[in-house]
Amino acid sequence: MKDIEKYTIETEDLNRREVHRIIADCGLNGYSLYEKQGCWKGSVEKSISIVFLDINHKPNFSNQIHIVAVLIKQLNKQETVFVEKKWVRLDVI
Repeated sequence: MKDIEKYTIETEDLNRREVHRIIADCGLNGYSLYEKQGCWKGSVEKSISIVFLDINHKPNFSNQIHIVAVLIKQLNKQETVFVEKKWVRLDVI
């Protein structure tokens, strides 16, 4: 068991290829992307959750996630992008 930080970026599903490029350009090479459906101001829209695990407790990991979120927000011309950060216990099998 290992305690790690888990970050989830919640955003509209626009420009996915560019989102992947932004993540790679920020030096993050491992993540999961989940397709979802959301609702904003009464309109249903496609959305994604991008999950990052800081398994090695990298010193700048939180900053990298913040930069990715800001760049996605700018790319998609969004009012808001959500970033959730929480501690989780990971059992690596």
